[in-house]
Amino acid sequence: IKGAIVQVLDCRLTTSVHFSGGLKGRITVQCEHEEVTKEQQLQIQELANLKVKENVAVTTLALSRTEAEARFKQAPVNNTFIYDKFPVPEHVQDLNIVLIENWNVNCCPGPHLETTGTVDGYKIQKCKLNKSKKE
Repeated sequence: IKGAIVQVLDCRLTTSVHFSGGLKGRITVQCEHEEVTKEQQLQIQELANLKVKENVAVTTLALSRTEAEARFKQAPVNNTFIYDKFPVPEHVQDLNIVLIENWNVNCCPGPHLETTGTVDGYKIQKCKLNKSKKE
């Protein structure tokens, strides 16, 4: 879903991701917008669901920090870099990079699906902005 958020809102930094019960989740991104319109919310949902229907591979790459930073600094994916708002501590030198070609790239230690089509789809129930935090 982050790839869709980047395309629609140009909000590139994730602050947090939370899943509950396997069917619900929340993504918090750093965002300069004053509001997210219903049309933007629907556009994000539609783009994310198109990516699900495409059943694109979700690739996890084990790379050294140096290699990952060099590779994705030269060629960011959908205007995103491997780090989000809270970077990986400097002492961590081996990274797991999760890549959906031309859609999203992130450094993330957690397990991931093998393809985007593994999920049934996305239904965005609401978008909420915290203007003081710009999230």
